[in-house]
Amino acid sequence: MRETSNPSNQDSQQPKHFRGGEKKVMKKSLLAFVLAFSLVLSVAVPAFAAAPSDVANVKERNAIEELVALGIINGYADGTYKPANNITRAELAKVIVTATGSEKAADALKNVKSEFKDVKTNEWYTGFINVATAKGYLLGDKGTGKFRPNDNIKFEEVSAIVVRALGYQDNKLSGSWPYNVLVKAEEIGLFGKVDIAQGTLATRAVVAQIVNNSLDLYLVQWEADKQAFSAITDRNGNKSKLISRLGATEEAIVSSRTLVDGRVLTTSGPKLLASNFVITGGKKLPELLGHEVQLVKNSQGRIIALSDIQDEADVITGTLDAAYANGNAKVKIKTGSAAVEYPVSASVYNAFVNGEEQSSTYTIAKDVEVQAFLNDNGNVRSIVATQYGITNGILDAYIAADSNSKARVVTTNFGAINLDADTLVTINGEAKAATDLAKNDIVEIAYTNKDKVALKVNATRTVVEGEVTQISPKANGDYFFTLGGKEYKRVGSAKAVEIGAKYKLFLNKNGEVANHELTSGGAGDAKYGVILNADNGFNTGGAFGELKDAFKTYSIKENKNINVILDNDTWTTGTTLKNISTPFDIVNNGYFVTWTLKSTDGSINGIQSIRALTATATTDQVSEKTDTTVKVNNTVFNTNANTIVLDAQKVLTKPAADREVTVSSLSNVSKGDYVNVITDGSSTFAKYVIITKKSASQNLTGQYGLFVSATKHDTANSSTYTVTLNVKGEDKDFGIEDNSGIYTQVAGLSKDDHVLVALTDEGTASSKYDKLTVINAGPATDKITNIELANGTFKINGTGDTYYVGSDSVVFIKDGGSVSIGNLSDILSLTIGQNDAGAADKYDFAIAVDTQADYASFKLVKAIKIIKK
Repeated sequence: MRETSNPSNQDSQQPKHFRGGEKKVMKKSLLAFVLAFSLVLSVAVPAFAAAPSDVANVKERNAIEELVALGIINGYADGTYKPANNITRAELAKVIVTATGSEKAADALKNVKSEFKDVKTNEWYTGFINVATAKGYLLGDKGTGKFRPNDNIKFEEVSAIVVRALGYQDNKLSGSWPYNVLVKAEEIGLFGKVDIAQGTLATRAVVAQIVNNSLDLYLVQWEADKQAFSAITDRNGNKSKLISRLGATEEAIVSSRTLVDGRVLTTSGPKLLASNFVITGGKKLPELLGHEVQLVKNSQGRIIALSDIQDEADVITGTLDAAYANGNAKVKIKTGSAAVEYPVSASVYNAFVNGEEQSSTYTIAKDVEVQAFLNDNGNVRSIVATQYGITNGILDAYIAADSNSKARVVTTNFGAINLDADTLVTINGEAKAATDLAKNDIVEIAYTNKDKVALKVNATRTVVEGEVTQISPKANGDYFFTLGGKEYKRVGSAKAVEIGAKYKLFLNKNGEVANHELTSGGAGDAKYGVILNADNGFNTGGAFGELKDAFKTYSIKENKNINVILDNDTWTTGTTLKNISTPFDIVNNGYFVTWTLKSTDGSINGIQSIRALTATATTDQVSEKTDTTVKVNNTVFNTNANTIVLDAQKVLTKPAADREVTVSSLSNVSKGDYVNVITDGSSTFAKYVIITKKSASQNLTGQYGLFVSATKHDTANSSTYTVTLNVKGEDKDFGIEDNSGIYTQVAGLSKDDHVLVALTDEGTASSKYDKLTVINAGPATDKITNIELANGTFKINGTGDTYYVGSDSVVFIKDGGSVSIGNLSDILSLTIGQNDAGAADKYDFAIAVDTQADYASFKLVKAIKIIKK
């Protein structure tokens, strides 16, 4: 419940560390206080169990929602909480009295005349004020005999009242009021997420945050013989927190990262939860695996709150310095540069790897990240290990959950991994929401072996920009380069770099380069350009003028036009270049050129090859484009941030003297455009994409999904037709050509059949589709094999074509009458152990691929439907 800033000792007897760090510093008695608070803040006709509708954008949202879940605070009849409103002295009296377990006493004293002349008998607040003043939580005005029940209360007064409710006494705190209580409140962590605002009126939001923080604070009492405050303990000797006032408490150790059948699993057995159960401190259950926690139970014995009370001094965090197997008497853990061996308890011992409790036989590998929890004897009682199945992942996108599929993150080099509500996300070590993740974050992901759900997503967002000045490959295969005077190591799937080029580097947590983007060309680009014009036998002038051949060229490296002067015999006669078989017709064409360079200084000294820039429908037109590919003439080329896009339309449409080339971007390349693609060697990676003509009209992008319905729309003069498909979990309508026959073709299809179809525009470009293809399942004996998550690929029956599942592919999983959206990880989980003879009897599948695409050695999957039998 609590979100503290920098808590320190609450009393002189408390050690420097706290159980759970700033977590175990506050939970037992304030819950009662909170319960009271629920009543106080509900004076204005409280009326909702759900989260208030007006707190989504306030920083105290978590505190308010936790207190609402516990029934501690309520809002107004219209479902709001009005966080900016003030709170009165009478309302706060009710909060404190209820919180400290004295509500029955307040009810008994509601008809007793108050000592204050402005407090009427038998009002809703009478008994609460009588009890609160008797206990010394709230004070009246000296000399006036008034309490001022309806006056708003100030920030420092709220702080003082909560501090007193925890057991502190004003006159035992050093300093004068209110500074003594404010200092103590800050010391014990009462002001986490609270802006100290002495002298201002307290708002309902601020009061909720302070109360929420208080739930995790320890109750104290003054010991006269020690002249110090000491923690109040329960019958087992455990220090009591304010939250304990809500009900009976017990201590336990969490043994599962998830709830099972409405229960939290602990080493002392499953614990049934109440409907208003919350985990305090803003934590998630996976964070508490192996932790000692305090459970607060209601009168039915159900758990209403779980609070972390793990002593951080008993937690060893590091990596295994040597492999550990069950039965070993000791475990060696490296923290920083030091490695220490710890004895393992034989009596109370369990181990978890990626959230899953291990069986009697297991081994945890060296260098795996671990937390070891010590018992009172200093022996290890539990080990929680985290193994990252994905390292140096390059984040492509976060995809939110919908009605058919889980939330997931997609990486360009490892595919997709599902997330759930318990997935822990950090960015540069700070806890964040999954929605905060961004493209090009470098991630490490730990996921469960059973269902491939991410436990942790740790993202690093460190970007460095500059020019590469040196490349230093090592004999062992490591690859280093220098940028901005600092040497960096390339890891993962990061590509090679070029000297002189400028890059944006995306670093992992170790400061290594996991990905990069080219921002301007380097030495490797110096040999490429576009010849715009040329002059044969050009006289250099002067007394000793020589005849030279001049080529007006757009330099890709320098991003400007330059004049390249070569020997007079470079361009001989007519359309012939020296040693070049390609005809050179500069009057009618511009040319992509590859120069030869001097080895001494890298200057241009000849022509290696030329390629005329063209805009031919049969060879140069883009038929499909995604975020990572462009398809031209039935060949699919890979693209990424390093692909350089040039706009050379004026090379084809202007006379030689007026030709020009400008830098463009992949976002400016569309289906129907005409482009010339220059690959990186023999690969399918598009190093340069040169736009030679923009399409005036473009065919529609193909759509792949599950058939939902077909509709005919009649008007007085005509009829139009639409087909509705479920595309990635969302129903979308697509117009179809009147004369295409699609409407008749789908007459027998039903939404309940979940038929996979492909909708394409293959005729003259228009705003409607003209072809629908039903994708049926393959032979019943087929099975999916050879799944490679890292590459996003699989095979059928272990042979033949390799199928590629990219970020634009959609995976439908049909289980009985329901269909969900999945990914390659889901296919893997469905087919694990499918090497037995009866494997094909467990599922069928239908695959829609781009049949005309030449995607290297792959078939590009547009959609796949897995049918579980």
